[in-house]
Amino acid sequence: MMKHTPSPVKRVSSRRPRKWLHPNQYVKIDTDILGGTPVFVNTRVPVTALFDYLEDNQTLMAFLEDFPSVKQEVVVAFLAELAQQYKREAA
Repeated sequence: MMKHTPSPVKRVSSRRPRKWLHPNQYVKIDTDILGGTPVFVNTRVPVTALFDYLEDNQTLMAFLEDFPSVKQEVVVAFLAELAQQYKREAA
């Protein structure tokens, strides 16, 4: 029997029930933005774009130059939150 694991995404109370926000506040999931693909807040830039850049050995600065709507502070905080989550799960 498979155990149900709750999603790390929580619903935001708003007028539009289709909006979701990642708990760390750096990623937004909204069915009206790229069909619900996770994007950095206040942008239409998918989070996967950052991982694609990193996988291709491109720098964070290259990513930020190519996507100026994404703030460096948001990406750094997002990566720091991911690191903390990993450390908690690994402990």
